[in-house]
Amino acid sequence: MAVKISFIDTKIPVEIGKLKFEANTSDEVYNPFAERFKKFIDEMHDLEKALEKEGLDESEEFEKLKNRVAELYDELLGKGAFEKVYEQTPNLGLVASIFMQVVAGIEQDLQEKAGIKGLPKQLQEKAKKYKN
Repeated sequence: MAVKISFIDTKIPVEIGKLKFEANTSDEVYNPFAERFKKFIDEMHDLEKALEKEGLDESEEFEKLKNRVAELYDELLGKGAFEKVYEQTPNLGLVASIFMQVVAGIEQDLQEKAGIKGLPKQLQEKAKKYKN
């Protein structure tokens, strides 16, 4: 009896409206991105608190946020991805929300490909440790 495992591609197709992209989830590309994405989430929480407390210049903060979101889009989906999505949906809040959905979908796809979803809960936790 032979064990046969199909090729698992590390490139995941991503569709946003009419736009099509490809996310590279190889360790060399995706792991550094995931770390920067976690930092970005923390920055967004800090920015939200600062805006509430200090009344920072919203236009300046908007540009900073737009640039950060653009960097992450382009890093994950390729240069120019943010501009294409923003042109299709010209609302930064919606574009950022779409990006969160993309990242969540990629994470789910990676877990399914790794077989983590079908494992008992205890093994899922161990598998996640090895994945990260």
